[in-house]
Amino acid sequence: MGVAPASMAEALEMIEELAGFVADVEMADLPAAVLGEGLAEMQRIDSVLAAAHAEMLLTFDAKDGHLADGQRTLRAWAVHVQRVTRGQAAYYLALRALARDHRVLRAGLRAKVIATSLALRLASWTRHIPAEFRAEAENILIAAAQAGADEQALAAIYAEIRARTAPPGNDPDPGLDRGLWLHTTMDGAGVVHGDLTPECAALMTAVLDALSARCRRGPAHQAAALPRRAGRGDAPAAGLGPAAKAGRAAHQSPGPHRVPRPAPAGPRLGAARHLDHRVPGPLGRPPRRRRGRAE
Repeated sequence: MGVAPASMAEALEMIEELAGFVADVEMADLPAAVLGEGLAEMQRIDSVLAAAHAEMLLTFDAKDGHLADGQRTLRAWAVHVQRVTRGQAAYYLALRALARDHRVLRAGLRAKVIATSLALRLASWTRHIPAEFRAEAENILIAAAQAGADEQALAAIYAEIRARTAPPGNDPDPGLDRGLWLHTTMDGAGVVHGDLTPECAALMTAVLDALSARCRRGPAHQAAALPRRAGRGDAPAAGLGPAAKAGRAAHQSPGPHRVPRPAPAGPRLGAARHLDHRVPGPLGRPPRRRRGRAE
């Protein structure tokens, strides 16, 4: 490949130069197969660079490097010195946490086994696993990902591990086996898969009916369709409160309407019985927040 760089600064300079070369290539002149291979290689490069970035952020923060620029925290330094958005600063903090608390996942990134986004998703799950079991759990998840498991299958494996390693006395979570997944394509189309409780299914029916009626029919047909839909959803909606009423009221409203939001995302930890269905989803309860100032 050529002469190895003599220092990190020289290596980064070479990376910058090579990235510029790739950015200037006339992509339109290349066949789709070559572009596909290039995209796959860039994904692997992104994983390695993310592993390096995570370690660099962790060490920089440990040395209080941000203080030299008059910033109290790494987040403030990223926003005010590197001039990134708060969202990207949060991404930097997630990388730092990955290098600090999830060494196995960071190693998986370095080995190009998992993508950066998947590593961060797994870290957001395994941080709930007791520290003495976390490395083993992450090794299992990485091995499953390397074998071809998708995100939904990995979530099921995580939930099973979490149930087996939960401290005694933890209350079982009835929502751990529930979930809702939205897969989108490049052009914005989407496919939804879900495993919902009867009450949540009734709420989703009311909301989706409210949205679809305005697309399929004009205002004159909406009033006639309302009694038929009301009979279908009244019984389950009794326990849903204002959210179901808001979804049903959208049928009658001639102006813009709001769609009720589901419960906050984040896997809630608890007991699991069957591996196939233990998928932490956005409709489960969120983990309890711990006290303390978060950067």
